[in-house]
Amino acid sequence: MTMIDEGITNLYIDQLMNKISSSYRGTFSCNTIPYFNDQNFFVIVNLSKDDEKRSHLISLYFLKTKIIYFDSYGVKSDNSYINKYLSKYNKKNVYSKQTIQDISSYHYGFFCISYILFTENNNSLEAFLSLFNTENLISNDEVCIEIINII
Repeated sequence: MTMIDEGITNLYIDQLMNKISSSYRGTFSCNTIPYFNDQNFFVIVNLSKDDEKRSHLISLYFLKTKIIYFDSYGVKSDNSYINKYLSKYNKKNVYSKQTIQDISSYHYGFFCISYILFTENNNSLEAFLSLFNTENLISNDEVCIEIINII
């Protein structure tokens, strides 16, 4: 595994996901996300711009009528680049509202990967979130790795 700043790199994520995911389109900085014409696909987005130090990763799932914004911290986007990007699609935005990642964890990339893989297997965001402990958040690092290993 390639680690940088105690997190996985976008290169590692792209190499892994291109092998195991049929609907993954890539990892992008918030200010460099390309526009896609198709539907039913995922991207992972770094909340930092391409010329800034990496920060946190989220996943976007594009469906016919909506876009699901998955953040393991369970917060709505306050990133102006992402909000402007999402508005181009003119679709309903749905946000994950449950915190499943501990603030001390650097597994944000693995949370995104596990969400994508779980959802590709015809599971909902709600079913994914139900797998995680809401009290002992640090234990959820192991849960997301287990999901990846099983799938």
